[in-house]
Amino acid sequence: MPSLRDSIKGSVKPFTPPISVRSVANLVGLGTPPIGGMRVLNFTSQPMVLGSGPMHAVTVQGSASLALHPSGAYVFVGHAHEDGVVGNNYAMSCVIDVRDDQGRALALEPHAKKLSGTVDPLGDRTDNFQIFAFDQRIRDRWQEVVGAREQFTLHAATDPAQVVELVTETLVAALAVTGLTFLAIKVAPFIPVPAISVHIASDGTVEFLLEWTFPFK
Repeated sequence: MPSLRDSIKGSVKPFTPPISVRSVANLVGLGTPPIGGMRVLNFTSQPMVLGSGPMHAVTVQGSASLALHPSGAYVFVGHAHEDGVVGNNYAMSCVIDVRDDQGRALALEPHAKKLSGTVDPLGDRTDNFQIFAFDQRIRDRWQEVVGAREQFTLHAATDPAQVVELVTETLVAALAVTGLTFLAIKVAPFIPVPAISVHIASDGTVEFLLEWTFPFK
């Protein structure tokens, strides 16, 4: 594990000496002391990355990655491709077993889109998406997020409403929760959050890189 000083140097730019826990805590929006060195280290570390591996539904194949950061920032990246003659609607999501007082787990709002089959050469057979967002619950309950189970799922059908319903039902059943509470997807935080960039290699491997910048965008 890198030292606190090395982690700060590698992720906070520009940042000039002298480097202290308090100065970095102020820069990344951790509030007033007392601030623990471990929490500052978490905030300057790279995101925690979860991956689905290959997923299949009817004639649709896909995969997804989710990067979560203790600042509350997260990135959901996915890929889906239709191999069939007739197209399908598909939906993809992920649940994290961090529950509220009603027993509902945190989940991503299902990403859904219509994919065309080979019978429609002008339609989109492939969908690649990236969702950058922030949710305060990730920040507030980070230690629970780190240790939580997760489950990705993909469903495809000709009915667009059906695929979203199937995704939701599958995730609820997978973790035996009472329901889902979705992460925010359009909330702009009033506190500093890092920039997380996404790099996708030719083999489909996804890499997430974090950088704190100042002034914040």
